[in-house]
Amino acid sequence: MKFLSRLKHYKYQKGLVLSGGGARGIAHLGTAKALYEAGEVFDVIVGTSMGAIVGCLLADKQNPDDIIKLFTPKNMRSFIRPLLSNKGMLTMDGARKMLKAILTTENIEDLSIPFMACATNLSSGRPEYFESGNIIDAVIASAGIPVVFAPAIINNNQYVDGGVLNNLPVRKIRNNCKKIIGSHVNPQTLGLENGQVLGLIHIADRAFHLCIQGNTEEDREMCDLYLEHTNLNDIGTFDFNKADEIFRRGYENTKRLLNNNR
Repeated sequence: MKFLSRLKHYKYQKGLVLSGGGARGIAHLGTAKALYEAGEVFDVIVGTSMGAIVGCLLADKQNPDDIIKLFTPKNMRSFIRPLLSNKGMLTMDGARKMLKAILTTENIEDLSIPFMACATNLSSGRPEYFESGNIIDAVIASAGIPVVFAPAIINNNQYVDGGVLNNLPVRKIRNNCKKIIGSHVNPQTLGLENGQVLGLIHIADRAFHLCIQGNTEEDREMCDLYLEHTNLNDIGTFDFNKADEIFRRGYENTKRLLNNNR
């Protein structure tokens, strides 16, 4: 760790932090595969949005190669569905059903590896980190892009995407973790075409990702190893049909970055 004494006693020796990024978050599976092959073992995992979805499966000790096989075109078509509501345009009921079928336990505290999911509490205006309770409720709350998805309700509080306030939640474990590897899947140029933003939807997408970029600057500096996936610029937030390609890019980019850091 760069700025705390080596003599400090840490609750966790090595942590993995996964950013949000919609379909680009599938690259975290490729990253995990490359890290495991390099001998990395984690005793805490923290994630936001799609990073939380991937993170809970890794904390359940599931193999990245087995997880990616579940991201079939058929499953992805039901992952996100239209919703007729004044609170959101889409619903993640399909994602909820898929997670229920995959996970081997219901509660966060029963996962094989300690896990935390970051979500934004709309009432308090602060990020919250779920460390216990129902896994699926927590990660669905963490992944709810505002306006696109209806807010999740937990204990009478409304939650939306954790990326609004903390897309790379390193700060939650920094003081309690000796070494942290962070994986970030949102390139700086997202939403641009030849340096320009074209169309209303692209303006909204670009603005949201600029917000995300801003709140990750402090956290990325806290990482002992920061993995920036700059090769995902052409992958849209909802390009889940490209799951195999995204997985491959995450794996190959992580292998390259690890070699460069030796």
